[in-house]
Amino acid sequence: SGKSSATLALFRLLNLQSGIILVDGIDISTVSKQIVRSNITTVPQDPFFVPTIILRYTLLSGSLGGDVSNSQLAGVLELVGLLQHATIHLCKKSDGKKEDAIKSILDATISALPLSAGQQQLFCLARALLQDKKIVNLDEVTSAIDIATEERLYIVLRNGLKGKTVLMVAHRPK
Repeated sequence: SGKSSATLALFRLLNLQSGIILVDGIDISTVSKQIVRSNITTVPQDPFFVPTIILRYTLLSGSLGGDVSNSQLAGVLELVGLLQHATIHLCKKSDGKKEDAIKSILDATISALPLSAGQQQLFCLARALLQDKKIVNLDEVTSAIDIATEERLYIVLRNGLKGKTVLMVAHRPK
C-alpha cells in the first residue's frame, strides 16, 4: 500500500515516478541527500544497539549531546516510561540520592538494561525526542507494544513532537 515506498522516497533512497515531496515548501529532490537526511530521525521497528555503549551515549547518538544534562536525559526516559524500569534494574541500594541513581543508570551499558522489543522502540523514541530534527519517521513503532504502552506513546508523540512532522508507518493505526 506504499508505506515503505513513502519512507524510502522521503530518505531519497527511491526516486518518485510522479509527484513531489515538499518539506517547508521545498521540493526535497532539489536538495542534497545529506541535507535531507540530516533533518530526519527514525524510530526503527527493529532497533540495534551496540551492547558495550553506555546508556548516556546511546541516548545521545544523533543529537547535539554536549548540552544535555543528566536530569534532561532522565526526564526523557521518564516521559517514555522507561526511567522506573531502568531504576529497578540498574540502581543498587544507595543512600537515596536521585542524582546518584540517575548517574548510575546513564553510566550503565545498554546491555545491562533488559528491554523488550517495545521498550527498545520507546528507548529509540526517547533518543528521537532529544534530537532536533524537523521530521520524525516512526517505522511500525506500535508493532511490539501493548495497548496501554501504545496509549502512552501517542501522548508522548502529541506532547513531545509538537512542531515536528511525523511520518508514522503502522498496520495498527490510531
